[in-house]
Amino acid sequence: MTIDYFWWVIERLGWADEIRKGTKRPYEVCGTRLVQLLPDKEGQLEFDAHYRTVVRKLRTRLDAWEDERSSRRFPLGDDSYGDLIAMIVGLGKAEYDRVMESPSLAWERSHRPYGSVDSYVESFSYMFQYIPNFTEHSMKRQQEVLKKIQKLQAKKAKLDEEIKALQNSIF
Repeated sequence: MTIDYFWWVIERLGWADEIRKGTKRPYEVCGTRLVQLLPDKEGQLEFDAHYRTVVRKLRTRLDAWEDERSSRRFPLGDDSYGDLIAMIVGLGKAEYDRVMESPSLAWERSHRPYGSVDSYVESFSYMFQYIPNFTEHSMKRQQEVLKKIQKLQAKKAKLDEEIKALQNSIF
């Protein structure tokens, strides 16, 4: 999945529309739509990987901005700060790019009354809980990746030994 396709999916989830309509659990609706748009687990995991990447980049950008301006701290605890970041991603690429360019927009959003599209709501990231077997499948995928890493590390150790033996034979 490309990052452009990730953002295409984000737009089709309709997070902002569900908030505007006053949907009680918009993350559940978005989770259901995500399964419809990406019915295979591999696509869901690729989506999740992109999601985690853009969230990490945005958090890093906002943290750096906040550190530069000690007088303008986000008035949020860790959980609400995560909700704010998830909200910005859920609103799509245009909003994400605007905030990456001008982090003060996130600060302004954090000072508005909770519960609207103009501020933030809890939490776009909860949609992953509404994907059948997502957590189980994600954990299996993580285990597969860890096994591959362990195999590569073992190969690297063996190559390091061979390199050392060759170096010793030269001198």
